[in-house]
Amino acid sequence: MVKYILLLLILMPTVIGMDVTAGEESKIYTINDCEGPITIRANSEKGINNNELFVKYCSEKENNIWTCDCDNSFDLIINTPKDVENSYNFIIKYYLEYKQLNESGREPSLIQIEQDNNVREKRINNINIKPKPENKTMDINFNIEAVNVIMVSIVIVIGILIILFFKFKNKFSINNDKSSNKDMLNYKVTNDEDIDNILNKIK
Repeated sequence: MVKYILLLLILMPTVIGMDVTAGEESKIYTINDCEGPITIRANSEKGINNNELFVKYCSEKENNIWTCDCDNSFDLIINTPKDVENSYNFIIKYYLEYKQLNESGREPSLIQIEQDNNVREKRINNINIKPKPENKTMDINFNIEAVNVIMVSIVIVIGILIILFFKFKNKFSINNDKSSNKDMLNYKVTNDEDIDNILNKIK
């Protein structure tokens, strides 16, 4: 029993887990040595809708079953619409060597037995298809640019206020001096003659 399990594991190796972007061609697996027809079966716990999954270089024989041809090697390439979100499992059946079967009275024929010895199966599980994330770079750049514009505007306004302050500072001080000179009560008196002059002006 253990031998049969080991043989099954050898004949049916498994690839588990891969993330794929919907709407883009993705190579899932490469068969390096094969010949003749290839059968690919796809399934999903969620189910697969019509025209949801496509296998490149293959023809869909039945729902989610594709047939392909191999000449030395084969790439399993899939594609989906851009809005698909699903998880697929694949079983690939192919031959290391393949000969056309001839009609004979013997069942199974020698060629059939030989082909059975050359058949291989590959399981590929959990191919996760997800839509491409939305690009938010433009929003981020816009926000950064808006902040920069605001900061530059504030700096310009502050700069203008500083320039105006220093430009008109002397003018304000001169006006204050002139107004203080016109006020006789603010005159500085240094001698008696100045006092007399001030009193005469008041009269």
